[in-house]
Amino acid sequence: MTKLLVVGVILFLSCKSNNNSTKEEPKYDTLKVDTDFKNQIAFELFDYYNDLKETNDSGEDFKAKKSCEVMAVTINDAKDRFYPHTYEDCEALLRKDTLTIVIGSNSGFSGSGIEIYVVGGKFHAEPYEFSDVVTLNEKKPAFKVESQKLVLSNTNFAIGDSVYGHIYSRAQDDRNLRYYAMGFFRTKVVERK
Repeated sequence: MTKLLVVGVILFLSCKSNNNSTKEEPKYDTLKVDTDFKNQIAFELFDYYNDLKETNDSGEDFKAKKSCEVMAVTINDAKDRFYPHTYEDCEALLRKDTLTIVIGSNSGFSGSGIEIYVVGGKFHAEPYEFSDVVTLNEKKPAFKVESQKLVLSNTNFAIGDSVYGHIYSRAQDDRNLRYYAMGFFRTKVVERK
């Protein structure tokens, strides 16, 4: 019995994890601030278009003003295909000193977009995607940011503040898919719970 226990311990200690993936630290770049940015003509054009009808917390229907126009393209060179997206939904969530701006589309079952993390005058933008379709041994893609630029109307935000911005992002994932996103957005800051 003792020999079996010793062999079991040796086998347990000699096992190596098959997880050789090393997650790269996110690349943070300095954002540009333009205090007059909200006067861009793109934001004036947003006022002429309404988003889909929404329901507020009180259960009342309303049509919100358009908040976002970000074009994104995913390119799959292996299949010689590209997939264009237009994202028209945007929210800004504040927790402590981090502002997270989420631009994308979400059906409740699947979604995609870009998340922007803003901390202390620096930012990191990364594509995201999710689906309710489960595939065995599928891992979440790891993204490498190749280039990113962000212009915001301010760097210090509080709950209820308006955020106006422009994003450009170019990234590639470990499946060799390339992601490009560029466009304008505006939203109000809410508390991240």
